[in-house]
Amino acid sequence: MVGDKLVAASRREPPQVVGDGLHTVRELVDIVNQDPRRGEGHSTSLTKIRFDDIAVARLDVQGLTPESIPAKGRRVILRNNANLSTGGTATDVTDDVHPAVAARAVAAAQMVGLHICGVDVVCETMLHPLESQNGGVVEVNAAPGLRMHLSPSYGKGRAVGVAMINELFPAGDNGRVPVIAVTGTNGKTTTTRLIAHLLAASGLRTGMTNTDGVWVNGRQTDSGDCSGPKSARNVLMHPDVDAAVFEIARGGVLREGLGFDRCEVAVVTNIGSGDHLGLNYITTVEDLAVLKRVVVQNVSPTGYAVLNAADPIVADMAATCPGKVIFLRQTATTH
Repeated sequence: MVGDKLVAASRREPPQVVGDGLHTVRELVDIVNQDPRRGEGHSTSLTKIRFDDIAVARLDVQGLTPESIPAKGRRVILRNNANLSTGGTATDVTDDVHPAVAARAVAAAQMVGLHICGVDVVCETMLHPLESQNGGVVEVNAAPGLRMHLSPSYGKGRAVGVAMINELFPAGDNGRVPVIAVTGTNGKTTTTRLIAHLLAASGLRTGMTNTDGVWVNGRQTDSGDCSGPKSARNVLMHPDVDAAVFEIARGGVLREGLGFDRCEVAVVTNIGSGDHLGLNYITTVEDLAVLKRVVVQNVSPTGYAVLNAADPIVADMAATCPGKVIFLRQTATTH
């Protein structure tokens, strides 16, 4: 199930062999396992049938042993479940699903609040509603397997991956979290907090990092100096973040670089004339400017650099911005 639609359906069969009147059950399993589609684990479209104590016990129920020779055409079941991971097979039945069955699967997914999931149904056939055959939903899986739909044992594969991506990232949405990066010498934390407040007030679930900690949607998730790239990456990976505001300090940039590949907005508050020098090999104002300029150089082509026009060193960074530039400066007010 993807969104409110059934995009693929498979009928699963338990691991089994069919007698030919010549080979033992054990030999038939060996023959089936020679199929190049069968391998170990989930690396192939099918998994080799296990011949273990569970299989032997299932044979006993059918009056057979591993050395029995089943009659030609007799179906021999080797397990009670139909999982692909234990050697089961899958047949695509997407085109055969009755609309009422699809509707029940959609309702099951919506009942537990999942936009993408697998719904397991036990029934005799997909051709009739569940109610008419005493069928029902037995499981809603938040992490469904895809290989039974991508590479079914029988029938054509379904592009479930495409449907999932289209659901997660609608047309026109590149899936990126907009980033605003704030750097400079003084005023970074205050500016970061102000921008985060404005974003939150506009209805965006905002992630923020600064020298006081990390906040996601108004809740503090970390404390201490979190102005480095590690904290930025943690925010970008958080599922509840619509936009991010990062304070960018010199130490993190020197150690690991930025925590993002590009930002929509870069804000440079100031460089000053001597603050924050003598640390991390930054001994001159020019050195500090080269370091802070990295943020401006990583503005998106459609983004903006917001630069302090009253600081000549900051204003000169405009030439390195791939996007557009907004200059600002504080003006005096007299009464």
